[in-house]
Amino acid sequence: MTLLENEEKLDSLTKSDLLTNYRIMKESGNSYKISIFLEKISSIVVYYETKPLYLLLGIVSIIAGLIMFGVGEELFQRISLFTFVIGVIFIINYFLTKKHVITISPDGGKNLNIEVKGTSKERIEEFITNIQRAKQAKNVN
Repeated sequence: MTLLENEEKLDSLTKSDLLTNYRIMKESGNSYKISIFLEKISSIVVYYETKPLYLLLGIVSIIAGLIMFGVGEELFQRISLFTFVIGVIFIINYFLTKKHVITISPDGGKNLNIEVKGTSKERIEEFITNIQRAKQAKNVN
């Protein structure tokens, strides 16, 4: 990430993002780059992104598998085992695709999303505080 004149690095939460005294940037290879100047930031949101459809499909599949198992015929028991396993896979996939995300929204333009899976809450709060301090310092100057 190329810095502007008099621009200084302040913080970074992942390998793909950078907070400076002028802006916050995210870069993913050559195909995705986004930069928001600090004075344009209107909100910062921290949330978990989930895919509840996986959980719903998993529960329905497990229930269907248990119901079919009660029929007693060998064919239904084999199908019920397969349906039960698919249900368990859906539920595991629900938990594996759960993401912790920070969304930084400008007052117009595209949001900057930073996936922070495995980062402590304290570190996330510190990063957000650093953004707010840099924004405040920029507005004071």
